[in-house]
Amino acid sequence: MERTENITLFGTKALEMLFDNGNYTEIGAHVTRGHGSEEYEGVVTAYGPMSGRLVFAFAQDSDRMKGAFDSRTAKKIENLYELALKSGAPVVGVFASSGSVITEGSSLLGGLSSFLTAVAAASGNIPQVALVSGVCTGCMATAASMFDFSVAIEGAEFSAGAGSATEGKGIKPSVCASTEREAVASVRAIVSAIPDNCDRGPAIADETDLNRDTGLSTEEAKAPDKLISALSDDGSFVEIGDRNDRMITGFAPIAGRYIGLVAAFGDITAEGAEKAASFVGFCSDYSIPVLTLIDSNGFDICPEAEAAGLGRASAKLAMAYRNAGSPRISAVIGNACGASLPIMGSRKGAADISFALDSAVISPLSPERSVAFLMNDMVSKDKTREDLEAEFAAGEASAVNAAFDGDLDFVVSIDELRRRICGALFMLDRE
Repeated sequence: MERTENITLFGTKALEMLFDNGNYTEIGAHVTRGHGSEEYEGVVTAYGPMSGRLVFAFAQDSDRMKGAFDSRTAKKIENLYELALKSGAPVVGVFASSGSVITEGSSLLGGLSSFLTAVAAASGNIPQVALVSGVCTGCMATAASMFDFSVAIEGAEFSAGAGSATEGKGIKPSVCASTEREAVASVRAIVSAIPDNCDRGPAIADETDLNRDTGLSTEEAKAPDKLISALSDDGSFVEIGDRNDRMITGFAPIAGRYIGLVAAFGDITAEGAEKAASFVGFCSDYSIPVLTLIDSNGFDICPEAEAAGLGRASAKLAMAYRNAGSPRISAVIGNACGASLPIMGSRKGAADISFALDSAVISPLSPERSVAFLMNDMVSKDKTREDLEAEFAAGEASAVNAAFDGDLDFVVSIDELRRRICGALFMLDRE
């Protein structure tokens, strides 16, 4: 992302936009660079209401020491983390700094280490959301990447190395916003959907009719946006990450609580598997139920995918589902061929409750590949390849057949899918 000079979301302005009605209480407001100095530290720390809940936030300030990081900055942020952990409340960090005060020498290095330690200690205990609104390189980029989620404004520098981070070459944020207001809205939406801490459980949402039909046809359900909207209580969805990797992750209010949603629509890539594994891990840490929707022919098997680390990524994804301590529900919407079901959705280890639509196709290979591999000699004038593929999908690869083998709990119609999912959440999530 190439840096632009019109980004002004830092310091007190950032806090005023993030907190409800601009209301916050500053912590360490009188800390300066030294005794008798009138130059305040390059970070503002505060707490207040954000999306109706207590949140702690720090914002690097380009108008104070150009946002430069030093040991006193680290101390202010450490104090903020100490209070956040005691209060059991999330932390939002706004990253916009021109660098560090290198004249501090080893004191600076100690401060950087203390900052990273504070972020690591909070991980898994309280959620952390980074907002990258300016320069965020080196150790600051490391710290921001340690947060659970990151939102970056287009034009900000988010890179592990020095210099401008051009599009596609910097660190990939969870959400890339085109404007400051969009970035603030994304942070507030994420905060509204996540728990306060690891002991609190899913965030509460307004509950709507649990028994309503989805109102979709089987074909319409294969469009992820339509399906997610139909399953959501109010049609909303807080998406995390882009869809270039064909894997959708985010939070949706279902049955009165925000749950984690993972949707595999298309071949699973290494990047998609990594993203889903990280997201499922977060949900597990904070006891958030996970709903997995599957319409996939398996992994993207090609030399380029293998070079991108597909094997390692698929292993991380399988481990994430099997180690998840939160409720897991899966639903096969279209195809579940290849490794997609055993890794992400099978009743035998990857899900506590598993559904499939009555039109779903479940098989080690897609019907097209299965016929080509197993029944090629049966193609004739009386029995076309398309006929054989349809027969295979309706027979050997049918959802009912998979249910007979115990890989699924229920075969359902598209109309009843939402109420079945709500019922499973009510049974599994008794907090």
